[in-house]
Amino acid sequence: MLNIASMVLVAAGFDSASSFLRSQ
Repeated sequence: MLNIASMVLVAAGFDSASSFLRSQ
């Protein structure tokens, strides 16, 4: 369960980071 939650957090962080880089 913790591994799944960590992967979800990493995926969300990567998605927001890539969209942040794309907006610049």
